[in-house]
Amino acid sequence: MVLSAFDTTEYLNNCEDVTLNNVRIAGNDNENKQEIIALGEQPEILFYPNPINEYLHIEVKNAAITSVSIFNLLGENVYESKINIDNIRISTASFPNGLYNVFITTNNTQQQFKVAVVH
Repeated sequence: MVLSAFDTTEYLNNCEDVTLNNVRIAGNDNENKQEIIALGEQPEILFYPNPINEYLHIEVKNAAITSVSIFNLLGENVYESKINIDNIRISTASFPNGLYNVFITTNNTQQQFKVAVVH
């Protein structure tokens, strides 16, 4: 089965949880949320929706977000924020359609996930 960026959420919502490198990714039918549940010492991160139309929401349980960086597939930094909160809403209105790598730093740990922007 070949997936495009536009059917990733549908695919995840129809799959069981996946565990990779000590991180569990759970598809969730409610509001197209995807949840990264770290097993062990890493904090629990929730990001939604994916694909993104207007805003990316990131929530962290048991920790504070200290920075968020977003890179396009060319490796260009398109968003950077140094903060100290447990949730953030990021506007993607100025991002072209495509795939992006999101890096979240929380209390001395960094996690990465991919998102699609589709306007």
